[in-house]
Amino acid sequence: MLASKVNKVATGGAVGTEAKIIYGSNADGVAKTVTMNWRTMATIETNQAYQHYPQSEYANNGLISDVVLITGLDKVGGQHPYGTSAGHRVESDKYVLQMDYDANLLVGMNEAQRAAIAEMDIVFLDQDYLDTATNTIKSLWRPAFKGNFGTEVAGGAQSQYFEQAFDASLFYVGYYGYDAATHKVWAVLNFDNVQFAVPEPMTVSLLVIGGVGVMIRRRRRSRA
Repeated sequence: MLASKVNKVATGGAVGTEAKIIYGSNADGVAKTVTMNWRTMATIETNQAYQHYPQSEYANNGLISDVVLITGLDKVGGQHPYGTSAGHRVESDKYVLQMDYDANLLVGMNEAQRAAIAEMDIVFLDQDYLDTATNTIKSLWRPAFKGNFGTEVAGGAQSQYFEQAFDASLFYVGYYGYDAATHKVWAVLNFDNVQFAVPEPMTVSLLVIGGVGVMIRRRRRSRA
């Protein structure tokens, strides 16, 4: 397990987020030096447009955690379609990233309501996102599972959500979830070299989906 935490600053500074790599593999057997470098969220990121599943539209929602850049998990011979400089995702060994957040920054719905509609997750800053409307490359916070190289979710879906703590039976690329007992989110990923954070989810989803029970301990949802 590799863990890193930034110290909380009471006013106008760090939230005090902790990030952990709680599980992983080293398929190529090559020794790696993994680093986690932190920064606080920028002012614009407290009300930042990012693409959030299941909606494909943009919403003005910010971050509720500090931002961590993870490097060093690169897979030997792995894909790196946009180069290997920091900020451009590269294929890595499979691992589980877990992060916490500041629940006081949530607006509108509480954690249980958001978890019930699969909106407690991790995002990554995609600096190579193609905006098809303008045919331009832009930086965009996106759900972490959208950065994966391929998927291991049944039926080829891009992701599957679990409302529970991670355990080894869930070690499949594309799985992600929320642990209500510890107030942490996790995701099974196979890329690094980018910045990760926890987002303030969209509030419109509750209106779109309607009333959803929150009493199911283990909830699964597949994303195509």
